[in-house]
Amino acid sequence: MILKILAIVSLSFLAQAKDRPQQGAGPEVGKEAPAWKLKTQDGKTEVDLAKLKGKPVFLVFGSYT
Repeated sequence: MILKILAIVSLSFLAQAKDRPQQGAGPEVGKEAPAWKLKTQDGKTEVDLAKLKGKPVFLVFGSYT
């Protein structure tokens, strides 16, 4: 029973994976991060990565839905 459930879940993930857009290689480890600007969660201000140079920065990427 458990194996059937795992097989169904695995197949559903594989089916969804083919519909996802291709992603680029991304930044290389040890290289400087690319320049970007993002709005804060409230949408009122913008954060520029260049202005944070020399300060510790912690980034969290993910979906919370």
